[in-house]
Amino acid sequence: MSSFQKINLRNENVERKYNMSEEEQIEEILEEANAYNLREEVKINAEKIFQENDMFSRIDAYVRSYHEIINDYE
Repeated sequence: MSSFQKINLRNENVERKYNMSEEEQIEEILEEANAYNLREEVKINAEKIFQENDMFSRIDAYVRSYHEIINDYE
């Protein structure tokens, strides 16, 4: 595979992520958390963040929750 093909493939993956729905993005975050057996903890914390702070979108809350919990885990 040439470097041009690799760049195109990477760009397609990025574009696919931009086209994902909010629920698909959240599910992907939870799947990553599941790799650490922390899916439920991330979900509970994300919903708490989302409810307590109206400046966060649901996706922002899940990303923040994921990083908080995974960083504590590691």
